[in-house]
Amino acid sequence: MPEQNQGLKQALKSLNTELHQMELEKSNIMDMKKYIVERLGHIFTTQKDFLLREGENLEVYGVDGSVCDYGGSFPHYFSLCRALAKPMNVKNKEFFLEEIYCPLLQTDIKELKAEEDVRRRRQVMSSLELKCAILCIREAKPQLLLMDGSLTHYQIDNAELWEELVKEAKGQTIVIGITEEIKTKDIGKAIYEDFNDPAFLNSYDRELIYGILEEGQVLFLNEGYSQKTQHGIRMGFARFSKDMQLIGLDVLEEQYEECLKYLSLLYNMTPRGGRGIPLWLDIVDAEVKITKDMIELLAKEYIDMELRMKYFSPKREHRTL
Repeated sequence: MPEQNQGLKQALKSLNTELHQMELEKSNIMDMKKYIVERLGHIFTTQKDFLLREGENLEVYGVDGSVCDYGGSFPHYFSLCRALAKPMNVKNKEFFLEEIYCPLLQTDIKELKAEEDVRRRRQVMSSLELKCAILCIREAKPQLLLMDGSLTHYQIDNAELWEELVKEAKGQTIVIGITEEIKTKDIGKAIYEDFNDPAFLNSYDRELIYGILEEGQVLFLNEGYSQKTQHGIRMGFARFSKDMQLIGLDVLEEQYEECLKYLSLLYNMTPRGGRGIPLWLDIVDAEVKITKDMIELLAKEYIDMELRMKYFSPKREHRTL
């Protein structure tokens, strides 16, 4: 290793030591799986030999979105946003919605701050996915709708559209949000309150539940043990593959009991050697994705060169080294 990297090497060794120490402090407290089952939630075991033909007559859709930026830094850029609701049955209709967000066109651009711009951009994308999901439920009436990401962020980003989605889904469509990266801290909070141990105060759930479930198992927290309860959402975690890092599941509280019968279907939709996400959501993600090459071609075709150079061309694109 080059001499100038010796400091980085030492820093990484120190980080490794500190992480080991943090793990040791937590592991000495309790049997995590036993504590969770006895105190916080229920574990369900799904079957890999579930007959897929039992779900042949189910109308299943996956909803995902994609956003890609063109230009430089705020506010000289625009975002192309696209949402897709795609059916597992190829004979059924797909639903595409698209929109552009450009901070330069905001009516309050003079007062608009970068932080608020990030929030608005996220809201546009979330709203587009919600609109697509609502359109799908109204026209296709699927029994199961899988949405990419936590359901709570949809409610936070656009409460009005979220309520419309819940109303449309009631008695008709089971909605499940599937999260690849778990960012909640509910289990650590419960442990801290029970044992007053500061080691758990800022622990993320993904760390505490890593590897505690067997393949095919799903853990749902009891009502009241998650901050998502106030949003009318029951939170769960699942291990649908060999990967010991769990994924997150969000379901509407009123649909919780009904959604349990779909868990084996989700398990069977997930490649055993993958990262634990049902394959259909990955297929939707691949189809809806807007790439850098795509947005470059579209911008060059439909926006005049002078306007592109004036508003969206960053200096870094003209570097010679």
